Amino acid sequence: MLKYITMIMSLAVLGANANCKGSTELGAVNFDKNSSYFDAAGTATLKQLLETQQTSADTGNGYLLLEFAFNRNAGDDELQKYNMWLAERRIERVKSYLINAGFGAMMVSRIRTAVDTESRALALQWCKASDEDQGQMLADASVAEHRL
Repeated sequence: MLKYITMIMSLAVLGANANCKGSTELGAVNFDKNSSYFDAAGTATLKQLLETQQTSADTGNGYLLLEFAFNRNAGDDELQKYNMWLAERRIERVKSYLINAGFGAMMVSRIRTAVDTESRALALQWCKASDEDQGQMLADASVAEHRL
């Protein structure tokens, strides 16, 4: 159920506005070429994020933005489809890890396809959200749920 709520919240925020105001860079999780598995350094980054989330008082006032970027114009249609699938898979691996470890804050994912550089890193940002923003996210989530 939490997986579906996370997905709906991702759709809602992205549909409304994926603008990350007052963000804090939390690092990145790197992946090997053609792999959706992260290494020990990625695990350490995620463990640090979990520790921070458990001790920080303001984690209820925001969300975690998971952002992956790739150049959609590189290669043919098959390569573009593969790159999109791999980006989604990488994001899901990180989300699953965090959920299974007890991460309780909202997570929003964004795949940027209008970039010129190649990177295999999933950027992690903490985005502060006002009460008004969170109310809008919940309202948009109920609309997104009906579309599913």
